[in-house]
Amino acid sequence: MGGRIATEHLLRYFFAKQFAHQKVVLDIASGEGYGSAFLSTAARRVVGVDVSEAAIRYARHRYVDSPNLEFEVGDIQKLAFPDATFDLITCFETVEHVQEPARAIQELRRILKPSGTLLISTPNPERYTREFDYHNPFHINELELDAFESVLRSYFESVRLLGQTSASASVIAPLTDLSSIALESTSPRLRVADIEALTGRAHPKPSAPIYYLAVCGGDFANIDEEIICADFSDGGAIEDEFLLRRVLADAAASEDEKQVLRRTLNNIMHEHAVTLEQLEQSRKEAALARKEAALATEKLQALEGSTSWRALGRVRRILSRLPLLRKVIRRIALAFSSAGELK
Repeated sequence: MGGRIATEHLLRYFFAKQFAHQKVVLDIASGEGYGSAFLSTAARRVVGVDVSEAAIRYARHRYVDSPNLEFEVGDIQKLAFPDATFDLITCFETVEHVQEPARAIQELRRILKPSGTLLISTPNPERYTREFDYHNPFHINELELDAFESVLRSYFESVRLLGQTSASASVIAPLTDLSSIALESTSPRLRVADIEALTGRAHPKPSAPIYYLAVCGGDFANIDEEIICADFSDGGAIEDEFLLRRVLADAAASEDEKQVLRRTLNNIMHEHAVTLEQLEQSRKEAALARKEAALATEKLQALEGSTSWRALGRVRRILSRLPLLRKVIRRIALAFSSAGELK
């Protein structure tokens, strides 16, 4: 995983770390385990839980040297932990994947200590799904903000709602010996440009979040809730832009190809229609030929059944032996037949 989505996930765990100091933490839907490992640098103990056995095997192998970090297979709707086990639970982009989000949140409330904190996020359906007409096939229930808040307040007295979105970023920094930019995010010289002054906007334009993030329980007084995360070492955004350009160029080329194919198809259909007309004409001519052949057959059968034809039967047998004489006699017979004298 890389690019914008990776940065979004990493920022959530960076936000969560401020709650994890010397706490017992559950990271539900831990996936590959990088978020759990990050939290373990501050927490007393971290348990990563995921429904995927393959993900858990990978995480155990990857982070085998972290003594306060463990991984277990489990289902968010039925977790094998006693009541009031954890000080902090992180549940990022998970409840939309289950059939009953309320049941999952109830289960998290059960294993969270009364004074504990739940950090939970879910996509904003308006931005994530409807705006771009994108439907994640793994999302079963995407909650609107009012429904998300309502179910949280059913189990927590205090709920602080936040939003998360992504934006474009650019950086200027000195070149290294390798003619590359090396930017330290902790550098005291790092500055954030006043984009409002550059664009002439008096105030930042409000932006609907892509994700909703809620802090449930605990103390909100001293939390950092305005955080920017930009991974300038990842060229994925630039690669995505150039990939998009190639896709658009390919789409334009494909449109030209489709026009050529349409013209070719129209020509083929026209030729096919002409062929069908010719075939129909041939069928009519064949039918006429069959009709004429049938009439000729009837006439021949009538002739062979006539008295004159039978009377000449002996003559025909003699003529079969005398080829030259047969021609003479045939002319005489035909003459009599035409005159109506042979009946």
